[in-house]
Amino acid sequence: MSIPVVFLHVGANSPVLEKVIKQANKQNEVILIGDSNTVHLRDECGIGFVDIQKVVDEDFVLFDKLYDHLSTNPEFIEKFCFLRWFAVRTMMERANLDRIFYADSDVMLYCDVTEENKKFEQFDMTLVHRCCGSTSFMSKESLSTFCDYMLDIYKEKEGFAYGDLLNKFSNMRKHNKDGGVCDMTLLDRFHYEDSKGGGPCRIGEMTHVIEESTYDHNINTDEGIYDHDGRSKNIVWKDGNPYCYNKNLKREIRFNALHYQGPAKQLLFD
Repeated sequence: MSIPVVFLHVGANSPVLEKVIKQANKQNEVILIGDSNTVHLRDECGIGFVDIQKVVDEDFVLFDKLYDHLSTNPEFIEKFCFLRWFAVRTMMERANLDRIFYADSDVMLYCDVTEENKKFEQFDMTLVHRCCGSTSFMSKESLSTFCDYMLDIYKEKEGFAYGDLLNKFSNMRKHNKDGGVCDMTLLDRFHYEDSKGGGPCRIGEMTHVIEESTYDHNINTDEGIYDHDGRSKNIVWKDGNPYCYNKNLKREIRFNALHYQGPAKQLLFD
């Protein structure tokens, strides 16, 4: 069974998005959930395209109404990071896709995800750094369970789980720390919640080195173990594939994906 790579991007088209899609499309089937700004990529890149308005369901609309902003980051961005999972779930259901590889639209892929899935098939879902869905295998069932998990928390504003989110944001503000509650907060909690359909036996980790390769969390950081040039991971290219020296293993490790997060996008054009 071929596993498609799914990107979701709304708003203005960008050279980064086009570069990312073309790279992923070299070895994979690609589906873009987008809007009128990006529909042209369907024919230009030969990919699948789904208009996001076609996958806005009742749960998407309900969560939009229930959402309370508990972050110093822009509300539109943080809320949409939650809402995207409802859109992806609905797309999977309507396209009858049992499993996908979801990637953020600033992630460059250097692998065949269908082949890579063999390493992670024991897991219903995989995350990066335990809490990030930027390069993740997801089954239809696990994503549906996670969406229900988010809705249940935001429906019960007097419940323990939502109170825990309030406490997190309150404590961050007390100590003058930026950020707050985002979708990664709930993915992190879901990672532990085996009674809610998550748990570490169901949720795998993408940053582990398996068969001499791994997936990048954020190219800006050294993750504590990778060679860094002061700006980003010190990537070495071999036959078109990225490698970086792992100080723990004392050898270069291949990266199946690089996440050009934030300011690192410029590196794609240097």
